[in-house]
Amino acid sequence: MMWRPLLHLGWRQEVEVYCIDDVSEEAHVAEVARAERNQLWEMKPFASQHCTCTKLRLQDRESKKYITFVTVPISNSCKMASTRGHPEKFDEPILSPSKSGPPRPRKGKWAHTPSSITLIWLFISLPLVAWDVGYCLLRPYSMPGGSLHWPLWTPYGLYGKVDYIYGWKAFNEKNGFTGAQSFMNVVESFMYVYYLYLMYAYGKPSTAHGRGAPKPATAKFLSQQRQLHGRYGAVAVLVGFSAALMTLAKTVLYWMCEYYSGFENIGHNTVSDLIFMWIIPNGAWLVGSGYIIYVTGSEILQGLIIAAGATTNSSDNISPAKTE
Repeated sequence: MMWRPLLHLGWRQEVEVYCIDDVSEEAHVAEVARAERNQLWEMKPFASQHCTCTKLRLQDRESKKYITFVTVPISNSCKMASTRGHPEKFDEPILSPSKSGPPRPRKGKWAHTPSSITLIWLFISLPLVAWDVGYCLLRPYSMPGGSLHWPLWTPYGLYGKVDYIYGWKAFNEKNGFTGAQSFMNVVESFMYVYYLYLMYAYGKPSTAHGRGAPKPATAKFLSQQRQLHGRYGAVAVLVGFSAALMTLAKTVLYWMCEYYSGFENIGHNTVSDLIFMWIIPNGAWLVGSGYIIYVTGSEILQGLIIAAGATTNSSDNISPAKTE
């Protein structure tokens, strides 16, 4: 069959529309005119070897009949027609004007867009976690009196008196929680390092404003973001979410062990020591991991909604972060 430009599609966009259903041109024009009046159509993007085009399906509400077209940007030197045995060039279509209607929901474009807060938190927390892991897994050599204690782990001499989990009490009682949580820290750290690798190896700086990011006017540098599309973006957001969930769960477990043991390891401290030496340092991991879970979880949910075929409105506070 011959592909001919369909001149009656009332769009203001600069596109050529070609019919791919085997019916007469007159029938196409009539059906499209009816579909335009009813404002009922479905757009599905697809990629060809030479350009990205859009497959357009029109359905008339009366006959329930579908007609399928392909729209090709006029500015694009697309040679898709030549792959179908059609002329390389078509006469430029005369697009009829259309009345502007109310804005319709649009399909979102998904990308992983963490703010600089996430990246800064990881760059700060990862060295601290590595320091902590080294102390826990190298006991008793890293403890006071051990050959490795000075100078790297000297501060743990004080912290071991604040939290007995890090002191001689837990070590002599062969309390396995200290080593077990350090092993989990190693797993989480590798996941975070892989996440950062994906962001900086494949991501690009972005001016988009994603969920959870501070406003540029107030945060400036902290609001700057990177954006990662496609498969790498999906892997990064899944790894980041999983690692943060592990961190949060492990930290909550740490706190609950103290609560259900009657604060066996920290109950001897004064209120001020407890607040500044235990609650604030350990609470930072609750806040940091919770923030990452909120941001990445929102993006995973948005991606699932888009994959399910739903639409996102232009006013959606997530969608604008995924498109530039």
